[in-house]
Amino acid sequence: EWFSCTTNPGVHWLKNLLNPKGAALLRPSQYVDTWRIGMHQGKYEAFCQVKPVTVYRDNNTDGCYDLDEENTQTGLFGINIHRATKHAGKKSKQIDKWSAGCQVIAAADNFKKFMELANMAKTAWSNSFTYTLIESKDIKVNKK
Repeated sequence: EWFSCTTNPGVHWLKNLLNPKGAALLRPSQYVDTWRIGMHQGKYEAFCQVKPVTVYRDNNTDGCYDLDEENTQTGLFGINIHRATKHAGKKSKQIDKWSAGCQVIAAADNFKKFMELANMAKTAWSNSFTYTLIESKDIKVNKK
C-alpha cells in the first residue's frame, strides 16, 4: 500500500512558531519502535511518538523550509502520524494547520486503511512501529 502524505509543517506553523527553537520537520532516518497506536490529541486513533526523533528546526518565520544540519534537535515532540481530514471520500490538498511537524496522510479513506493494517499488525506482533523516512533523491529509478 502507499498513501499520499506530507512530512512538512504547514506554512502557518512556519510563520507562527509553537516552539521558540522553530518549526519541526522530521529528519530522514529510520526510527525503530518509535510509534505506537494511541490517541492523537485525545481525539482519534493514530500513531503516537513514544521514542526520540530528530527534527530540523526552522525559526526564521519566512514561510520556507530550512533543512540546516546545524539546527536539529532530538527528543519527544509529539511527531505523530495522523490524518488531514476525517471526512470519508475527502482528501486535503494543502497542509495549512494540519501539521506542525507530524507525518500526515491526506485522504481520510487512506488513513482508515492505514490504521486497519496497523491494528492487524498490532494484533499479530505488537503495538510498536518502525518508520523509515527517505528522500526522493535516495530512490534510484532503473531506466530502460
